[in-house]
Amino acid sequence: MSEVVSVSGALDLKRQIQLLELSRKNRRRVIKKITRSVQKNSKARIRTQKDLDGRKFAPRKRKDRKGSKRRKRKMLRGLSKQLKNWATAEKGTVGYQSRKTAKIAHRHQQGHEHRYDSGKQREFDKAYYDDPATKKQAVALKKEGFKRPRKNGKGYANASIRWIMENYTIGRAGLILSEMRGTSKAAKERKASGKQKVIVTPARSFLGVDEPEINEHIRTVFDETLQQL
Repeated sequence: MSEVVSVSGALDLKRQIQLLELSRKNRRRVIKKITRSVQKNSKARIRTQKDLDGRKFAPRKRKDRKGSKRRKRKMLRGLSKQLKNWATAEKGTVGYQSRKTAKIAHRHQQGHEHRYDSGKQREFDKAYYDDPATKKQAVALKKEGFKRPRKNGKGYANASIRWIMENYTIGRAGLILSEMRGTSKAAKERKASGKQKVIVTPARSFLGVDEPEINEHIRTVFDETLQQL
């Protein structure tokens, strides 16, 4: 997901002519400065946890096993760290280099509702069952106190995250994790019921600025930059 910053459309005729008279290097300089400002404002919204309309982000609904500590942490912090900006002599863009991150950002920006049934979930699990265990799984196993058998077969030793990822598959790590958490039976009952599960991500718009705000900002930055050239 990305926000395209169009400069010329926000300028009056006189300023548009002035913009065209600039060299490509200086046009890019003007657009880069404006694009950085949009990026800064977007990060500020994540920091203050408020959307484009000035309203507080929708709160998390899922409870954390560790209590309320996780719920107090600010949302979308990872999206803030990865937010980048690009500029050419024609336009500026604020967004993400990773397609995966951009997809996550779009879901939070617009809101998203994902529905799946137990059959589809089983197909998904099967497709990735034999892949190496993920770092997230390895960290979760360590938190649950997982230990690996010693090489001599006598007793157990602490397992590193790297060891788990190199020696366990997603399927095996997931099974052990569910057994350690005591959720394997509940998971089987949920799958057997065939009930459809719905995961709702509420809209938390943070990227970009509203049109009147950006237009006024573009004109201000444009005039300031012209004076510096």
